[in-house]
Amino acid sequence: MTSSTLLMSTPDLQACLKESLEYFQTQRYRECLELLDRLIEVEAPINGLYFLAAVCALKLGKLDRVIPALEREHLNPQCLPEAQSLLAEIRTQYQKNPTLLEDLPSHSEYLVCGMPPHSGGTGVFLSALLPFAKEAGVRSIFPAGGFFSEAEQARIASIRDSHIVILHPQTLGYECFRSLYNAGNKISMYVLDNGFFCIQSYNHRASKRGECFDCLGDLSRCHPSCKPVPIPVSREGNLEFLSWLRSAALNIEFLCQTHHQAALLATHFGSGITCRVVGMRTDEFNGVDVVGSRRLPETERFDIVLHGHAIAAKGIRYALELATELPEYRFLIPSEAAHVRGEAPEVPISANVTMRPLSWNTGLKEAVIASNLVLCPSEWSAPVEGALLKSLEFNGSVAVLETRYGFEREIPDNLILRLPLDARRGAALVRAHMVRHSRDASEATKLWARQYRNGVDLATVFSREK
Repeated sequence: MTSSTLLMSTPDLQACLKESLEYFQTQRYRECLELLDRLIEVEAPINGLYFLAAVCALKLGKLDRVIPALEREHLNPQCLPEAQSLLAEIRTQYQKNPTLLEDLPSHSEYLVCGMPPHSGGTGVFLSALLPFAKEAGVRSIFPAGGFFSEAEQARIASIRDSHIVILHPQTLGYECFRSLYNAGNKISMYVLDNGFFCIQSYNHRASKRGECFDCLGDLSRCHPSCKPVPIPVSREGNLEFLSWLRSAALNIEFLCQTHHQAALLATHFGSGITCRVVGMRTDEFNGVDVVGSRRLPETERFDIVLHGHAIAAKGIRYALELATELPEYRFLIPSEAAHVRGEAPEVPISANVTMRPLSWNTGLKEAVIASNLVLCPSEWSAPVEGALLKSLEFNGSVAVLETRYGFEREIPDNLILRLPLDARRGAALVRAHMVRHSRDASEATKLWARQYRNGVDLATVFSREK
């Protein structure tokens, strides 16, 4: 028996164990774990002690403690069958993921993303980032498909004393993120959206046009209508994580896409945080030369094309309002009519609007190239959006909505058309633009977009002071 064990007498140990079991049976896992930690601290010779601690940790989302506790329990020659079964089940689950098969050594470098490659915007960016991670000797971890299971999260949370670049905390799992932080890891968070202060990730809500800053610096102002996006976690749990993130922000490095995004972070977390602007680039621009694109006949061309998902945050309502104010121009909305009506039921759809479900690879690219103006009217503080970059580079005549913190603020005034939220005023600006905009102006915009893209070095995501 060690000297620390002597700090608690046998009756004390028995009383502590009895009380902890009562808490466990009544599902008061937090109180149970606190008592179990006292017994662990004095190395109490109790069979199943670490197994109970692992179960409590799992129930409480303290994922960094689960696998280490179970492995410690397995060192006991009288290891409980339940402990053996739980560890075997967790291993079976996470071993389905090829990125988790090898050991996860401490004092290493990791890239952890909650989405697999090529799955939406985050997945496309991850695909571009993976070669740079490999070149830098950084181990990449992501789901085999869909999202991480709880077993995978527990496996990831067993990483200790390492440097971890995290993409998309929402799909990684808030408890997994927090567990990695608590396990002594240095966290660098690449900021993909505004989920660091907005539970909807895009700081926009249907009842309030344009950017919403209600929760910026004050999470208590979260509107009752707002719900967590894109993962349907509890609203309370999401806000609790964001509150914790504010308390931990000074110890996290934030990797930003734009200088305005860095300013938004500083406004929310305070000027003392560590931010690095590393930019954003994907591999969607392979074959950027438009010569190889199918040229649309005149009858299939549209004057103005919306480039973006038909959702409120991306400006579908504004696009419809603008179309109503500009009946002389033909508009293309690349989405099904039912989806558009469901997203903007209160906005009339004028006769000059064509709705057609198109993606970049199924006709939208050609429509963008052939149009006289591409509309990217995001109503949130959007960082670098792929749709905007492609519109700039493939067409050059592009209109956006004015924002306070969006990437559009970093594009020179003479290269882009900025519109006010008032669609009637915006329509007047569009008419003037259609008359005066020249091919030379479009070429200058395309050149700027190419120079921006080529100036982004994703290797800097993994550069830091050793």
